[in-house]
Amino acid sequence: RIARIFSVFGPQMKRFFIHDFIEKISKEEKSIQLFGTGKQVRDYLHVDDVSSGLITIMENGKAGEIYNLSSGKPTSLVELSDRIMKILEIDDVKISWDATQTVGTRDQWYGDNSKIKEIGFRRKENFDDQLQSTVREIFSKLIR
Repeated sequence: RIARIFSVFGPQMKRFFIHDFIEKISKEEKSIQLFGTGKQVRDYLHVDDVSSGLITIMENGKAGEIYNLSSGKPTSLVELSDRIMKILEIDDVKISWDATQTVGTRDQWYGDNSKIKEIGFRRKENFDDQLQSTVREIFSKLIR
């Protein structure tokens, strides 16, 4: 059984976009610049759902089959950064994107999770609740 895991997030992560973005806005600067165009798309899945998905694959998956362990929902980095700022009630930081081409990385990275759903995978909570708790926890650790 093979699990193709997409963009994992959770409160213990100390790298990748969500953590890096929160770290930048926690510095209380009025303007920040981010890499890329912001149109890059990712498929975010909370670490608790990844763990649950791996168990589902282990218990119900078929040998030799590949399962996309993903939310199945594309989220642009612009949309994600806006959501994070809303969660933290920050509206006075100007975000600009440097428009650097992301050579060597995929601009569109999300998965079709219909196959893993067929074997019983379901997300524990909705994305907004998971993102909110993750953002708040990461932010509280960074401003200590």
